[in-house]
Amino acid sequence: MKEKIKSSLQDIFVIILLVSIIVLSIYYQKNIYPFGNETIAYGDMVQQTIPENLYYMWDVLHGKANAFFSWNSGFGINLSGVAAEQAYLSPLNLFIIFSARENLLNFTNILFLIKLICIAIAMYCYLRKYKVTSISKIGASILYAFGAASLIHYNIMFVMDMAFLLPLLMIGYDRIWNKKKCDLFIAVCTFCLIENIYMSFMVLLFVLLSSGVQIVCWNKEEENKGEYVFLLGISVAISVMLSAIIVLPAMLAIMNSSRVGKSFIDTYAEAINAAWSQRDWNLAKFMLMNLTFPIVLIIYGILMNKKYKN
Repeated sequence: MKEKIKSSLQDIFVIILLVSIIVLSIYYQKNIYPFGNETIAYGDMVQQTIPENLYYMWDVLHGKANAFFSWNSGFGINLSGVAAEQAYLSPLNLFIIFSARENLLNFTNILFLIKLICIAIAMYCYLRKYKVTSISKIGASILYAFGAASLIHYNIMFVMDMAFLLPLLMIGYDRIWNKKKCDLFIAVCTFCLIENIYMSFMVLLFVLLSSGVQIVCWNKEEENKGEYVFLLGISVAISVMLSAIIVLPAMLAIMNSSRVGKSFIDTYAEAINAAWSQRDWNLAKFMLMNLTFPIVLIIYGILMNKKYKN
């Protein structure tokens, strides 16, 4: 047992070292803080994440503001929708405490690195269940850290935190199927729901599809399947109820915002009827190409599972 813990700590150290080397090397080449005066901030990060969220969360963590309501404008603003959309309650936000308020713009570069490391370590914790080499676990964890959640969503940095919670949710998911224990899944699923409404719905859809595939390909006795499905369903229901005090006001705030002026059906109908430009078609082709490889791997895994029962 001690050898396994020692080996895992060594792997985590290697992950921290490699992710840091990759990011800091880019920072050095691009003259980005702490090696220069440049910053990774652009687009939504400059217009929204840093001025509206990062500084505000610093005030929240230091007891100078409320994560759900602000008196700074008019007669007060309900921020519950923002809190559940921008991951105000993510555990990774605690790292903001280590920065002075006047240095938050520069600290953004360091916070991005810290979040990448946390995302990689979370995936490594999930991959520990597989009997593969340490190099494979380390490599897969680092690749996951530099995936779409980081490279696309980093300019809305708080949304990145869902990539940190997903491997932990998968560990909790496995505990339901292997040990009939729901506590970890409920805790992480609740955090997902109160962190980001949009992405948590995608995560729940992923859980639904994953559990469906697992039930179809499961090799255990037929009569046990209903019990595990019930445990998963009741766990999701409990998570929804625990997060309702935050999620429901947030959904009401979002639905009453100026951006949501039409029903979902009208929005989709308008999107379907709209003429696509050549750029849109090229983007769709690019996305389809990116999906091809993982789809092939999933189909291969299902077929091999059926064949070898392992």
